[in-house]
Amino acid sequence: MQKVINVNLAPYKDFADLLENGEPDFSMVEKLRGKMDVLNHRQELKKALRREH
Repeated sequence: MQKVINVNLAPYKDFADLLENGEPDFSMVEKLRGKMDVLNHRQELKKALRREH
């Protein structure tokens, strides 16, 4: 899954300056992990419910 995200580089001069001096932001990754955990839990729950009947 890939998505193009527009990035505001301010206050950095260019991408090289951002790479050298920037702090990584993993908020999007953490949000995606949370959503994947919810989906996986739902699938496990559905499988468990099917086995009970």
